Amino acid sequence: TAMDGKPDRRSSPRVQFPTDLSPRFRTNHGEAKVTNCSVRGLQFERVPGTPPPAEGGWIAGRLRLIDGSEIPVSGTVLRCDPVHVSVELDAPGIPEELLSTSLAHVVRPA
Repeated sequence: TAMDGKPDRRSSPRVQFPTDLSPRFRTNHGEAKVTNCSVRGLQFERVPGTPPPAEGGWIAGRLRLIDGSEIPVSGTVLRCDPVHVSVELDAPGIPEELLSTSLAHVVRPA
């Protein structure tokens, strides 16, 4: 289920990141903290002082994961609010094995 208690309709699970362990999405406008991502999507914080991307527009950059690996990603901006930008990634998106590695870094022992 999603965080709001409703069933999650996504075809791949979304990984939520704590602020201190969040991946970074780098574009020509700067570097942004990624709040969550899945194989086919990501959400990042808007970079202060930069113009908001247009909803429906295309965006591209590099995703730096927690383990230091970087991959190129691009996609369509689905939503842009004053704080976050949500993107539906073009194929192939983020490889599942990289998400699994990122998830292993996020899970902390109780």
